[in-house]
Amino acid sequence: MVLREEGNTMKIGLRIWILIIVLSLALLAIQPWKAFDTGVLIKSVELNSSAFDAGLRQGQIISAIDGKPVITINDYSSFLSAKNYSNINNSTKHIPI
Repeated sequence: MVLREEGNTMKIGLRIWILIIVLSLALLAIQPWKAFDTGVLIKSVELNSSAFDAGLRQGQIISAIDGKPVITINDYSSFLSAKNYSNINNSTKHIPI
């Protein structure tokens, strides 16, 4: 940053620093990185499946099931085990919707 007493150079530099501070505070307030901290990422959805028909799509994140938070894959698996949903293989779970 260049500081000069004359002209607009000092004003522009100050405005840039104020803008950086405001944007930094805004990012801290909304915390966009927390959007991806919790939940289970849907890697794929079979066409014409009940999940597809219910609107689930690849790339979405499951963050709750029946109002209970899903923070990790273990939460997701525990929910499925408690509901006795079938486990087709180690990576695919079919959930009736």
